[in-house]
Order: sequence, then C-alpha cells, then structure tokens
Amino acid sequence: MTTQLFQLALAAWAISTIVGLFRMRSWARTSMMVIGGCLAGSCLFGAMRVVIVPLLLRTTPGPLVEGPLWFEHQLHTAFSIVATMFLFIAAVFLFVAAIGVWWLVYFSLRRTREAFAQAASSGNVTDQAAA
Repeated sequence: MTTQLFQLALAAWAISTIVGLFRMRSWARTSMMVIGGCLAGSCLFGAMRVVIVPLLLRTTPGPLVEGPLWFEHQLHTAFSIVATMFLFIAAVFLFVAAIGVWWLVYFSLRRTREAFAQAASSGNVTDQAAA
C-alpha cells in the first residue's frame, strides 16, 4: 500500500510539472531539474550495480556437483549469456541517465531561464511562487 501511494505521489508530481512546463512556470523548470538529477543519479547507481553483478558471477565458485566434462562448458556459456544481458541492462540505464543529464543541462541554459523569465514577466503567466 505504501509503495502505491509513493508511486501515486510521484505521478502527481510529474503530471503537475508537465502542466507547469506547458504554462511556462518557473517552478516547473526547477522541478524538471530536480527530476533530471534524481533520474541521472538513480540510473547511474543502477548501472553501476548491474555492472558489478557479472563480475561477482565470475568470481563465484561453481556448483559442487560433479558431472560430465561438458557441464563446465555449459556453465561458462550460461555465465556469458547472463553477463551480456546485464551489460545490456546497464546500457539502458546509462541511456536513461543521459536523458536526466540532458534535462539538467537544458533547463539550466541561459536561454531557457530567460524564456521562462520572459513568460512570467509578460503577464501571460502569473507565477505566485516566484513573487
């Protein structure tokens, strides 16, 4: 139940940020920078964890079962497949982290800050939080 409430709160935050971006609210720009930073940080940490798993698998001793000679070859193949799968997952994590870094950079640019400031000062947008 707690997890669903947390996910619902994150969804509400994301939806309100998107609506705020379309309305050019300055708090939405800041919120996107926070979301981008959290996304980049969590995905970089996730990629690091996923890369460590294949390294740990290589150092883990095999099963204590004596079998035919081909058993060790199959075990090595299985470890190779799992390592490749984990490296693919790490690449996906890094791609999503790059999106978070892109959001951080884009919403920190001077022209983006000026666009939000101009929208707030033009009278089309009344941003009570900035006042």
